[in-house]
Amino acid sequence: MKILILGGFLGSGKTSVLLQLAQYLVQQSSGNQKSRVAII
Repeated sequence: MKILILGGFLGSGKTSVLLQLAQYLVQQSSGNQKSRVAII
């Protein structure tokens, strides 16, 4: 299990990074591999 903790100051781009990461993970998991992604 991989865990990523994202932190930073207000306005530092955390949401943008999180959205890009989520989009990348969805694209990578669309193949034959079964993977699970949870964003809390």
